[in-house]
Amino acid sequence: MEHKPVVSLIGVTRRFGSGNRAVLALDDVTADITDEGLTCIAGPSGSGKSTIVNLVGCLDRPQSGNIVVAGVDVIHLGQRRRRHFRRTMLGLVSSVPTENLISTLDVAANVRYALAQRDQRISAPADVDAVLACVGLDGRDSQCISELSGGEQLRLGVACALVGEPRVLIADEPTASLDHTSADGIVALLRSLAESGVCVIIATHDHHVLDAADTTIHLEHGRRTT
Repeated sequence: MEHKPVVSLIGVTRRFGSGNRAVLALDDVTADITDEGLTCIAGPSGSGKSTIVNLVGCLDRPQSGNIVVAGVDVIHLGQRRRRHFRRTMLGLVSSVPTENLISTLDVAANVRYALAQRDQRISAPADVDAVLACVGLDGRDSQCISELSGGEQLRLGVACALVGEPRVLIADEPTASLDHTSADGIVALLRSLAESGVCVIIATHDHHVLDAADTTIHLEHGRRTT
């Protein structure tokens, strides 16, 4: 069965700055991403990977081109609808494990807060337990963030991104700060999520992660090469 694209980039161009100092981050990039397996956006630093993450994640807009996510033209959404779409349809995982976590809250409270940010009801304890079990943190509800390893903090970040069942999960260099063992665990987790039907997109230059990808979109100097 042919899978329809969940994310489509159509002739997307993004520049930063103006005049002689303008930097072309993406140059007429077109790509379709389905929910059939794990998709990686690959390329060296400065190739445009994080720019795609920010554009698909509705954190930025291109100068030209279009982006369709889950059937919605996200480029032309107004600010309020765009924010609502990001909160309800997308899950974002940062390369810095603690960036989207609140250090003064315990593990379970971080997940509940993430759900509240999605404009949804506060989750029942059983729901929190389920999402923590999904990322291998069952039984860690009351632990402080500082008591978790880097890999566990990243797993919690994935849990916070997953709560509310987003259609698309986007991870930007998720293994950048992890040792090989922790990185293996995160890759296995993201692969299992992709196999469950979530559209998972990983921006990375880590060859270990790329080896696990089902589809790879290569970028170089802002242009798609394959």
